Formats: sequence, structure tokens, C-alpha cells
Amino acid sequence: MKFKFTILALVSLLLLSIFASSCGKKSPAGPATDQTPATATPTFTRQVNSATITQTVTETGTMAATSTITVIISGTSTPQDTQTNTPIALDTAEETATITATTADTAASTAVSTATDTEIATEISTPMDTETDTQVPTATATETATGIPTPADTETNTSVPTATATETSAEISSPTATATNSPVASHMVSFDPNGGLGTMPGQSINEGDSANLNTNTFTNAGYDFAGWALSAGGGIAYNDRQNFIMGSSDVKLYAVWVASGSLEIELNFDAQNCNDSSGSGINGTGVNISYASDGNGGYAASLDGSTSYISLPLDTIRSQPEFTIMMRFKANPGQYGALFGYQNSPVGSTPSDFIPMITVRSDGILYGSLWVGTDLTVLSSTAVNDGAWHTVYFSVKTNSIALYLDGAQIGINTGTIEHLDMSYNQMGAADSAGRTLQPDADGNNNYWYYYNGLIDDFKFYTKAMH
Repeated sequence: MKFKFTILALVSLLLLSIFASSCGKKSPAGPATDQTPATATPTFTRQVNSATITQTVTETGTMAATSTITVIISGTSTPQDTQTNTPIALDTAEETATITATTADTAASTAVSTATDTEIATEISTPMDTETDTQVPTATATETATGIPTPADTETNTSVPTATATETSAEISSPTATATNSPVASHMVSFDPNGGLGTMPGQSINEGDSANLNTNTFTNAGYDFAGWALSAGGGIAYNDRQNFIMGSSDVKLYAVWVASGSLEIELNFDAQNCNDSSGSGINGTGVNISYASDGNGGYAASLDGSTSYISLPLDTIRSQPEFTIMMRFKANPGQYGALFGYQNSPVGSTPSDFIPMITVRSDGILYGSLWVGTDLTVLSSTAVNDGAWHTVYFSVKTNSIALYLDGAQIGINTGTIEHLDMSYNQMGAADSAGRTLQPDADGNNNYWYYYNGLIDDFKFYTKAMH
């Protein structure tokens, strides 16, 4: 019995030992199936186009060991960003980014989560156009993981995705500016023959734009075309093919006719000389003249205000019982002087008879005058030395004068005209002794008043136009 008990005790001990051993071990691992990965939530900071972006990354997978991932954004010069990943199961990282932009550009944008971006649009030349802008382009980030035995993974990150901006002005310089602009309006210039024959199509010009007027094709038997007026009975406001700036409404221009053969002298200065282009062969003589753009694709005479003038043949004025002088001129603020004068001795001398016929006074007022035993004058009400081109014509009959500015008659005065012995006549200079607001009338420069500015399209007619 004692032996049997001993055997039973040994068997029991052996069984207990085997049982205890089996409870302390795990079964061998089989193939992994649908394993739930561990997660880590490291954070890192990026700088993209002056925007500080805080990105929270949630990655799924297990790495072999703790690793540092460096992200390089292609096409940018921003500092590299570095993130640290906790070892997790797989090699593939899946990132979810929450982006916060500071001091960045504005436009509605969506990343993986929502982001706000600021867009400043410049040099938008087409009104009411819509275009697609990408403020921060899609960048490819290559991640190189230290401690990961597999090749680095590559992912595509969009920091600020494509946004659609509606642009409605020629130039937007302020952030988040969205405006609605109507298309630029165009208006029509129509041409009236005003007693002549023929037809001319209208000319469409955008509001605020300029264009040279179409060449006149109207005819009128016994008359020559002189220019365009703003009314049927108005004075000349524009020459043929003159530059025209469109206002805010349609414009109708009326042909102005003068008796054939009455245009005796025409100086347009386009050949950069003072030769006549009327066909009469009556040339001017320029003294210290230079030439500048006339705004019509040609040239204008430029006068210096101290020595420049253009003389015409003797008795050009004195030989005519009636006449019209017409020209375009441009004087900037502070510029003034005589546009035309005549006297009984050459420029620079001390004449005994003299008239500053057309002048821009020192206050900018346009002044027209002839002698009737005293000065017969007409004055404009506004200054003309404003940097713009103006058209003036001075019409003279035996008993009256009329002054027109930009097609409108600004004054008329009556009296019997006396030319006396004033045979010398010229553009750009006049003896102005005794005249108010003509600075050299006080004795400076021997009383000679020289014009400082541009003169163009001078015409001398042997007929009055009033």
C-alpha cells in the first residue's frame, strides 16, 4: 500500500508539472489577419508662402522603431519640417491635416479639413472675367523615415487647394476685394455733311479712349473742308483726322466749309520743318524751334519761351481786309506767351506800332486783340494753360473780331480794324508793352513776349469765319 501510494503520488506530481507548464506558454502565432493598428498623434509646423501652418497628423501603422520623418515640399524654398513617429504596426502612414493659416491670403479653400487663405489679385486686365487661381500650388512631399527598413513613402499634400476667384476690375490691390464692374461702354461719333454731299459711317470709340477721327470724305462744290464743329453753325473744334477723346455719350460732328482757295498757309510741322502744306508754297521761317509729338502721330513745333518764333512773309496779315488764323496749342500750368503778333519792325527790336494779337496771359486766360484806335479785345473766361490741347481761331472782318476756343465762340467785339504799318508777323512772339498780365510788358526782354509750349496745325485763311 505504501508503494502504491508512492507511485500514485509521483504520477500526480508529474501531471501537475505538465499542467503547470502548459498554462505558462502561448500558442505559436499564426498569420496576421485584420490587425488593429496602434496610433500616434505627433504634431509639426510648416511654413508655406508666409503662412504658419500647424498640422496634426494621425498615422496608422507600425514602424520597426521610433523614427524621424522629414517632409520636403517640392518647388518651395521653405524650411523642411520634421516630425517624429511612434513605432506602430505598418510602414504606410495615413495623414489627416488640420491647417490654420496666419497672415496668409484670403479665399475660400478646403484642405483635408477646412482652411482659410488670403488671395491678393493683381493685373487683372479683362473686366468681369472669372479664372481659377491656385494660391499655394499642390506640392509633392517626400518622406524619408529614419529607422524604417522599407523604402520611404511618398505622399501628395495640398496646403491650400485650388480656389476660384471672380475678378471684376482692372487692378485689385487690396485683400479680399470683390467688386462688380460693368463692361466699358462705347459711344458713336457721327458725321454730318452740313450742306455738303456724301456719306460717312459712324466711328465707335470706347468711353475714355482716344482715336484719330476718320478722314473727311464729304464734298461741297465751291468750298473746302476746314474741320469739324460741335453744332451746325459752330466754330471749328477738330481738324481732319485729329485725335478725339470719347466722353460719356454719343457725339455728332458737323463739317465746316470755307470758300475754295481761301486756305493760304498751312503749317502742320509733321516733316519737322516750317514748310507750307496747303499748296501755296508760302513757308514759315523757324527760329530756335524744336519738334515734339502732336498726339496725332505727327509733330508739333516746340517753343522755348525766350527765343523761339516762326516768322511769316511780310504783310501776310496787313494785306488782308478779312482773315482767320487758326491753330492748336498746348501749354502746361505756368507756361504762357504770345501765340501770334505783328508789328512794324523785326522781332527783338523796338517797334513803334505793335499788337499782341493772340496770347496766353500769365494767368492762363486766352486773349485776342486788334487795333481800332485802342485795343479791341476778347478774353476767355477760363485758363487754357492746363496741359491739354486746345483749338483756337481768331476771325477778323473789317469791323469786328471773334475769338473761338475748342469750337465755341467765346466773344465778339466790333470796331474798324486798323493795320497801320505793321508788316512783320509771326507765331510765338509779340511786343506786349503796356498790356496787362503779359509779363514782359514791363520792359523785360525789350517788351517781347515769347510763347512757351507747343503749336500745331497752323492755318491762315483769307476769309472770316464769323
